[in-house]
Amino acid sequence: MINYMKIIESSDNPIEILKNDKKENSLSLYYFTASWCGPCKRIFPSLLDLENKLKEQYNKLEEETSSDESTDLSDTDSEDKINPLRKVVFYKIDINENDEYSDSLNIKSVPTFHLYDGEELLDQTTGANIQKIGELITNNIKIKK
Repeated sequence: MINYMKIIESSDNPIEILKNDKKENSLSLYYFTASWCGPCKRIFPSLLDLENKLKEQYNKLEEETSSDESTDLSDTDSEDKINPLRKVVFYKIDINENDEYSDSLNIKSVPTFHLYDGEELLDQTTGANIQKIGELITNNIKIKK
C-alpha cells in the first residue's frame, strides 16, 4: 500500500491548502501532532491504514461509476451513477513547527483531528482513537445532494 499523508510545513499556507482541496471537491483531514507525543506516534500507522482504505474504497467506486457504459448525462438517474463519496486528503501538522497556526486554532492537546470542507470546520476530535477518527470521516464523506 502507498502512504499519501502530506506534511504541512511552516512555510505552507494551511488556509490555501483547504481552499485548493475545496476546488477539487475533497475534504481535508488535519492531524495535529508533535514529535514528543507518544499517542501520536502510536496512532500514526492506523491513520495511514485508514487513509489507504479510504483511497481504495474511493477508487473502487470511481472505477465502477466510470466503467458503466450506460451512463447518459441527460438521464435523470445519472446522479446515481456518480461516485457518492468525496476524497479525503490527510495532512500532518506538527504543532511545534506550525505553532502560529496551531495557536490560532486553539490546539491544546495532541493528537487533534479537524475535518474541513474548504475553510468550514465540519467536525473535530481529540485523542488516539482510530474509531472516532473513522466515524468523523464516515459521517461527512458522502456527497450531499
